[in-house]
Amino acid sequence: MVEGFLSIFSNLPGAGVLWATFTFIIVISVLVFFHELGHYLAARSVGVYVNTFSIGFGRELFGWNDKNGTRWKVALIPLGGYVHMYGMTGEVKPEEIPTERKHEAFVTKTVLQRMWVVFAGPFANFVLAAVLLSGLFYIVGGQKPLATIGSVMEGMPAAEAGFIPGDEIIAVNGVAINYWEDLLENIKKGKEEPLTFDVYRAHEDARLTLTVTPKEKSVKDLFGEESKRYLIGITVGEAFEREYYSLFKAIKLGLERTYAQGTVILKSVWRMVSGQMDAEVGGPLTIGKVAGEQAT
Repeated sequence: MVEGFLSIFSNLPGAGVLWATFTFIIVISVLVFFHELGHYLAARSVGVYVNTFSIGFGRELFGWNDKNGTRWKVALIPLGGYVHMYGMTGEVKPEEIPTERKHEAFVTKTVLQRMWVVFAGPFANFVLAAVLLSGLFYIVGGQKPLATIGSVMEGMPAAEAGFIPGDEIIAVNGVAINYWEDLLENIKKGKEEPLTFDVYRAHEDARLTLTVTPKEKSVKDLFGEESKRYLIGITVGEAFEREYYSLFKAIKLGLERTYAQGTVILKSVWRMVSGQMDAEVGGPLTIGKVAGEQAT
C-alpha cells in the first residue's frame, strides 16, 4: 500500500520539489527542536524562566503550557524556532528586573551561566548527531570496501602495469589482502619500491601477477593543503562487506565520526572567515535539496 502511494506520488507534477520540501521541513524541525531543547534545558538548569519554546515562526498553530508556565507551540512557518527566556540580554536591563524575579532572569546570571545556556544549543545538535550515528552503526552496520578496483587513472603506474577496472587484489608481496584499507597500507609502506600484486580478473576467470612501483605525488585535501603520498593510480570499487558492531563499538564509532565531521566543519568555517578558502556554503535551499536526495 505504501509503495503504491509512493509510486503515484512520484508521478505527480512537481513531486520532486514537494518531496524535497517535505523532507526539508522534517529535517530542519528535528534539528531546531534539539537545538532549542539544549538552550531550554540549560536555561532551566541555572534557574532561568523560559516564556516560550517555539518550533517555527509566525502565528501559532497549536500549543500548550507546561507546569512551569512555559508555552510550547508549533507555529505556521516551519523555518526555524526559538526559546524566549525571561530577561534576555538586550530586552531589559538588570536594574529593571523586579527584585522578586531577579533569580529567574537571563540577564542577571553570571557570565559562565549565560555562556552555558548559549553553548547548550550547538552542543545538543552534536549529541544528537552522535546518538543517530551510533544507532545507525549498531542497527545497520558499516560498509567495509573490498580490495576491488573501480577505475584506473591514465598515465599512472597501475595503468602502465596493466590493471583494469574490476580487478580484485588478492595479495601484495605475498601478503593476503581482503579490504581496501589493507591495500592502501601496503602501498604506503612500499613507497617507491616495486610491489608484486596477485590479481583475480573475474571476466577472464584468470589469476595474474602484476608488478607496479608507486609514484610519489602531491595531493590536496579538502582544505587545499598539499601533502606527499605514494600512489599507483587506482580508485576503490563498489564491492563491500557489511560489518556489524557491538553497542560499545557502535557508540565509539558514532562519537569518532561526529568529532571528525565537527572538526572539519569548524576548520572550514575558520578558513573561510580568515580568507584561506572560498566561502562556498549552502543555506536552507541546499539543506532541502540534500535532504530530498537522501530520502529517496
